[in-house]
Amino acid sequence: MKQNWLILGIQPCSCVRIEVTAKQAAGLEMNTQQVSLNAPLLDEDEVKVDAYEGLLLDVPTGE
Repeated sequence: MKQNWLILGIQPCSCVRIEVTAKQAAGLEMNTQQVSLNAPLLDEDEVKVDAYEGLLLDVPTGE
């Protein structure tokens, strides 16, 4: 059986991804398949900024 994974994406796309092995009953048999859930941390209308660009934009605001 494959391992379950929790993946935190940093660059270029900030996201959380979960990969799990799901069981599916088919009569007397038990089949497994890998299932993936992707959750982006940015909304569709938000602009992606580079990590260094974000740091430079945070400096004047004191963050």
